[in-house]
Amino acid sequence: MPLFRRGRRQEEPSEPDGTLPLTAAQAQRFRALVRTAWAEAGREVTMYAGHVVDDEGTQFGLWNLAALCNAEAERDWPTVIRQHVRALSVPTPGIDNLTDDELRPMVRSRLVDRGSLPDTVWQPSAREFVGDLVESLCVDFPDHVMTPRESEFTDRGGALGPWLDAGRHNLHAELAATALEHEEVTPPDGTGWFDVVMSESVYTASFAIFLAEVLGRVGRHEQGRGVLVAVPFRHQIAFRVVDHETADLPLALQHLFQFALAGYADAPGGITPHVFWVRDGSWRQVTRLDGDQATIQVDEELARLLGLADG
Repeated sequence: MPLFRRGRRQEEPSEPDGTLPLTAAQAQRFRALVRTAWAEAGREVTMYAGHVVDDEGTQFGLWNLAALCNAEAERDWPTVIRQHVRALSVPTPGIDNLTDDELRPMVRSRLVDRGSLPDTVWQPSAREFVGDLVESLCVDFPDHVMTPRESEFTDRGGALGPWLDAGRHNLHAELAATALEHEEVTPPDGTGWFDVVMSESVYTASFAIFLAEVLGRVGRHEQGRGVLVAVPFRHQIAFRVVDHETADLPLALQHLFQFALAGYADAPGGITPHVFWVRDGSWRQVTRLDGDQATIQVDEELARLLGLADG
C-alpha cells in the first residue's frame, strides 16, 4: 500500500503552530486570549505550548479549545475562550453525593484514547479494543461529561461489573434514541466510496461499540468479511463494509485514512486518527503514524479480502 504524508491545510496563510490546530500567528493570539481569560477568572496560569497549569498545579489542555476556535471567526474567539474558561473555573459536581439509583442511569460507556485519561491507573479495567482505543466509563451530567476513577464506582461496596453493564445499557439506549445522519462519501475520482454517520450526540463515535446495529440503521450489513472503521472524533463514525466488490476497496481504505486524519486534526473531541478492521467483534488497527509518515499495513488475510493478494 502507498504511503501518505500529512500536509498543511492549503487555506492556512502561515506555518502551522506544531502543537495546536492553528497557524503560528493564530496560536500566539489564542494563547494570549487564554491567559487573559484565566486572569479575568481570578486565576494566574503558567502557559505551555499545549496546556496551562494554575497555581494549584491543575493542568488544562488547550487542543480542544483551539480546535473549537479554529471553527469560529477570530472576532468571536474572546467570547468562546472566556465562556470555556468560566466553565472550567467553576467546580463541577462529582458523583459522591449521588445514590446508586441516581447514578445508574447517568453512566455511559465511551470510546476514548487511553492517553486522554488522567493517568494509566485511572480506569485500569477499561476494556481495550485495540492499541490505545479503550472503552471507559463516564457519567453524563446535564451540562458536562466527567470520567471518574474506577475506584469511585467500586468504593460503593460492590463489583465493577454492574456499572460496566449499566454503561453499555445506557449507551445502547442513547443510540436507539439518537437520530443518525448518514452520508455516502464519493471522492472526486469517483472510486473508493465510504459511509459517514454523524449526530449531535457526543457519544456518536462510541456507538461503534454496537457496530452491527449502526450499520443496520443506515441500510448496510456486514458480509462476513468485516468492516473498515474510523472514529476520528466524538460526533462521527466513518466506515466501509468489506464486500465482494474488491476493485475499489484499497482506495476506500486510503480515503478513510485521509478522512480520519483530517477529522482528528481539525475537530474538537478527537479520539483516534486510525482505521480499524472490525470482524467478529475483534478490532485490528491497520494504519500507523510515525511523525509525519502515515502508513497503511494490512496482514495477509485482509490483503486477500481487499483483492491485493491471491487466495
